[in-house]
Amino acid sequence: MGNIVFARMMESYQQQSFEKNLFDTVILNSADADAKDHDQWVKKIDFSDSIYITVNKNDNILGLSAKRQREKRLGQKLETMFGKDILLANNANYVDFSKIDVNHRYFLKGGQDGNPHLEKFYEAILNGNPVNLEHFTGAKAKAGNGNKIYVFENE
Repeated sequence: MGNIVFARMMESYQQQSFEKNLFDTVILNSADADAKDHDQWVKKIDFSDSIYITVNKNDNILGLSAKRQREKRLGQKLETMFGKDILLANNANYVDFSKIDVNHRYFLKGGQDGNPHLEKFYEAILNGNPVNLEHFTGAKAKAGNGNKIYVFENE
């Protein structure tokens, strides 16, 4: 629910309304916001240099929401209902957890299924520390539509 409210706020946000680096990190985690056109409001985030968007196509909660909304959810897939890739924001780090056996609450230690890479990632970003995903053990970069997507895998 919080990501929907945040998305609506950002759609009408006037850039430079907040001070630069107001937040160490902005995390759109398991975001139940529309995936389509999200790049338009995400690129307006100018109050943090560390923006992370998590994705998990196996998220059952977002799967139900997508059926109800008839639109892919940002935290579920980076494509439209017809399988077309959506444009990614160039100021965000996209992190895909689809290859790890987790569901909706993977930001919580109990939902990480003992995956040390997931634990290390969330420990860093939830404490305001940026993560260099290019050199992060357990994540591999793949090309996205306008940005890279970092795919986490099991050990």
